[in-house]
Order: sequence, then structure tokens, then C-alpha cells
Amino acid sequence: MASIRVAIIGGGVAGLGLLRGLWRNGVPVTMYERADGYAERGFGFILLGNGAAALRGLGLEQDPRMFGQPLERARIETIHGEPLADEPLEGAVAVSRHDLLAAIRGGMPDGLIQFARAFHSFDWQGSRAMCARLEDGTQIEADAFIGSDGVRSRCRESMEPSHAWRPGRVKEVVSAVHLPELERELGTTFRKFMHPKGGLAVGLVPSGRGRVIWFVQFDSERFGAPGPGEARAFFLERLADFPAPVQQAIHATEPTAPHVWHTVDMDPPPSMVRGNVALIGDAAHPLLPFTSQGANSALEDAALLAQGLESCSNEAQVEAAFAQYNAARHGVMMRYVEAGRAIAAAFVRPVSDRVPLPLVT
Repeated sequence: MASIRVAIIGGGVAGLGLLRGLWRNGVPVTMYERADGYAERGFGFILLGNGAAALRGLGLEQDPRMFGQPLERARIETIHGEPLADEPLEGAVAVSRHDLLAAIRGGMPDGLIQFARAFHSFDWQGSRAMCARLEDGTQIEADAFIGSDGVRSRCRESMEPSHAWRPGRVKEVVSAVHLPELERELGTTFRKFMHPKGGLAVGLVPSGRGRVIWFVQFDSERFGAPGPGEARAFFLERLADFPAPVQQAIHATEPTAPHVWHTVDMDPPPSMVRGNVALIGDAAHPLLPFTSQGANSALEDAALLAQGLESCSNEAQVEAAFAQYNAARHGVMMRYVEAGRAIAAAFVRPVSDRVPLPLVT
């Protein structure tokens, strides 16, 4: 049984998954989340085999198919119906963000999560964080700190202040719509329509209970990016030539629902750990579109760290567990980052009969 105290900074899939894994293993842990609660917000993910395996490793016994929609195929075609790819998806499940987080939280006591507690910085002594300071002035002491605070991570900024990132060229507008007739038409197939000139695509993902998650991927250098409240006008202008299923989604979506995702192009830091601090999920390795590994790799991070911290009882063991985590994950995530860049570079060019199979972020 571990005798260390762990503080998780930030929630989301990575932080909440780690919280569950540590709680299940009897490790004293608290999460500090800047949001004031887990409202029904966000859209969803395609959970792949590695993500599902990580969830099992974190102690989630519920089959994701019980709260998500199984996906059997991914079909990509041009807007004129010309086939580009048609591949089986073994073990894939489309899940809403709300349902996935609810499943991970299931059975855990409420006191493990402190809401409306925004992180400010670490107090460092050499390579060791002595405490985490919150924006309200509170100092949090722990033996191990986990940064899980998203793409623009303050934990990463405190740990590696000079680490650089740049905006991604390919951006996304993501939305969801209750449209049972379209969900029935999609069945168990994720469909994607690509403009033959490249740089513009729409994906439709059936996610169960009459709901369809849909997204637009676009070359922001060619098409710009919609500002607040401009998504519907962007759709009507840019997607006028896209086929009937896309038009159904556009016209049934509430104008305020779409969210513009300003992607980030960033290598993982030279090390995803520093002393007794580790970064996981988007805080460690934000991914560009097309890899389908954002949530899945975040869950893998969480499962590996939960296992590594389970038997730690002192500072040296924590640092050794973090070093093992970094050695196992850094190279893998660098390959995902490079794969995302390669597919993004191909995406902005005209399509051909041989395109990579991009799924969904």
C-alpha cells in the first residue's frame, strides 16, 4: 500500500482516469479542478482498443458499449461520392465526453475532487516541487504532483517555461446534434467527406441515443477560422457543395453549439517529468487532428502512472516511477505527434486515391 500523497492538477479524461486508478489502488489522492463542476459540456471521442484496455486497467468494469455506440467501419469519400478508403474498426466505440466522464467517476466519493480550484504555479526547490499554489493563494503540499490541465497547461509552463508551441494549421469546428434519422442512416459507420481540392473535410460519427457528433476540419490558411457566433455562416459558405447528410447536420444544429478548436502543434517537452511532477494527456502531448489518440493516449498515460505509483512510499520511488513513465511514453507520443503532422501536410493538398485513414480527434 502506497503511503505517498498525490495531487492531480486539472481534470478531463486523463486526470479523472488517474484519479480512479489511484483511488482504486488505495493511494491517497485529491484532484484540483478549475471548473466549477462536470456539467454536460464537450462532445465526444472514438474510443479505440488501447483506450478501452487502459480503462480496464484503471478499474472500470463497465463495457464502453453500454454507454457508447460501437463503430464497425470508417468510410472516407469525396463530396462527389468517390471512395477513398473503407476500413474495419475493430473494437471502436463512439462515446460522448459527458458519458465517459460519468462512467469513470462512477462509485468514487465526491470528496476526491475539489472544484473551482485553479492552479497558478509550483514552488520549486531545485528539481522538486515543494507545493502547488492555487489562484486563491492556497498552497497544496503533496509527495507527487500530476499536471493534467490541458493543451495550454499552466503546470507545463511552470515546469518548462521556455517550451515552445505554435498554432496548428489544420483546425476543427466540432459539434453534436440530436438527429435520430441521420444516426440510423450512419448505423455503425463513421463517415468522412473530403473536398477533392484538399484542406476541407466533414466527419459524421453516430454516438447513440439519436445523437451524431460531427466536425469540420479545415486549412485555416486557406479558409480562415470563424469567430464567436460565426460557425453557422462558415458552414453555409464553405460546405455548400457537401452531400445531403452534411446538410442535415448543419441545419439541425443549434447555432451556439459548435466549438472552434484552435489546434496546437507542439513536441512533448524534452522530459514529461521533473522531479516529483509529471504531465499527462494534453498537458504533456497535445495532438493534431487525425491521430484519434487524444483521449486514448491520455487514458494510457493514466493507467501507466496509476500502476507505477501504487507501491511508492518515498520520494526516491516516486521519481523512479516518473522516470519509468517518461521512458515508456515520450517516444510513443513523439511518433503520434509526427504522424499527425504528416497527415495534416497531406490533408491540405488535393486528395488522391491513396490517403491516410484519419479518424477523429
